[in-house]
Amino acid sequence: MTVTSFNDVVIVIPNYNGKAFISACLDSIRNQTYRDSSTIVVDNGSTDGSVEYIRQNFDWVKVLPLNENRGYAGGVNEGIKLVLESRNVEQIGIVNNDAVMERNWLEVLLAFMKKNPAVASCQGKVLFTTSKRINTLGISPLPDGSALNLGIGLDDRSLPDFEVFGVSGAAALYRVAAMREAGLFDDEFFAYMEDVDMAWRLRLHGWKSFLVGDAIVHHVHSLSSRSREFKLHLITRNSNYVLIKNLPIAYWVLYPFSFMKYRVGASLTRKERFDALTDRLSITKLLRILTKANAESVLGLPSMLMKRRNLRKAQNVLKGCEGEWLRRFSADIGDYLIQAYNQ
Repeated sequence: MTVTSFNDVVIVIPNYNGKAFISACLDSIRNQTYRDSSTIVVDNGSTDGSVEYIRQNFDWVKVLPLNENRGYAGGVNEGIKLVLESRNVEQIGIVNNDAVMERNWLEVLLAFMKKNPAVASCQGKVLFTTSKRINTLGISPLPDGSALNLGIGLDDRSLPDFEVFGVSGAAALYRVAAMREAGLFDDEFFAYMEDVDMAWRLRLHGWKSFLVGDAIVHHVHSLSSRSREFKLHLITRNSNYVLIKNLPIAYWVLYPFSFMKYRVGASLTRKERFDALTDRLSITKLLRILTKANAESVLGLPSMLMKRRNLRKAQNVLKGCEGEWLRRFSADIGDYLIQAYNQ
């Protein structure tokens, strides 16, 4: 078997019908101050001519075409598998096709990872392309298995480096050694929440994640999925998967209360979150989506329980850490900054 040769840093980009905007993403990679990286675009069966366009205009990019849409998780995994065949790769960047990185993004993240060998993953400050507001500073986990984008909607600001629970799949850097321990993204998630699941698994294997304030990304949020119904369905189902796979059983018992507090209650009190998730869907349609998503969660229970059993056998942290992580990393951005400045 022929093994593809890569540099010690490889950026993997999943793409599905992204011809209209992937050029900005690839241009930003080509213009990085750190030059010694390789790039793979995994195409999920696009029908818009993406593969031909990339091959014609970005001949330095390796294109891995798939014959079907395997989602974010499945597509990224195909790229990662190819990378892991090469033993010299130390870091893998995972980048959405609608993300644009500032020129020093990769250089800054790599320097941080080199200085901090106990860190599994790091990300920069991700801003909305349409405003100077924050899209995400990382993952803020919740007791029902769901999560929030830390700092979302806040005005842009200068930030120090600080520890976060996990990194967003929009644009992040992962240490290969950590990924070999924790495993790949979960294909069964298809899209959404797979980065949250990965964050939990890395934590349970004893790794840390950080926000690196000087690395900056501009992101068109959720451009890859235009159906709000599809998104709400997957977020609901996959949040349940995260709960089943990663959290202590006590949190399963509390699920009905957590669901009402964190998914229903928080959405109703935060209008921008409610509108983003529901797109003003009718109550009837919302109930239908939630019922179907929860039914799928039940059908996926045997598979998730098997993965949970394997994870618990391999975890490298003391039991009971999960509650402390939820208390620490479900905080708002003000608490994070206080912790960061006191380090």
